[in-house]
Amino acid sequence: MELRAHESWQRVLAAYDIEQAVLRTTDPKHGGWVPRLRRIDGVPDDELPAIHGRLIAFGLLKFQLAGRNDGVQYQVSTAGREALSPENAADADDAAIEAA
Repeated sequence: MELRAHESWQRVLAAYDIEQAVLRTTDPKHGGWVPRLRRIDGVPDDELPAIHGRLIAFGLLKFQLAGRNDGVQYQVSTAGREALSPENAADADDAAIEAA
């Protein structure tokens, strides 16, 4: 499995990566955790839960339970950032699979 073979997975991972960067820019003390994204352009809403699960299973996305009011929060893992990098995409995909 390669991340590049799943465009919707790439879109979800990239959306979290972008959101992390925006939150860090607006608040340098931000811990990097992003509330669950409910809509991502180009990805059907009903596919998001399964994609989140797959990205977590392959070690590309981390999650934490933030509490009763905040729900689940996500953060792109180191392997996820590497997988998004064009020069490291194939190596990161292989590493994520081996780690799973």
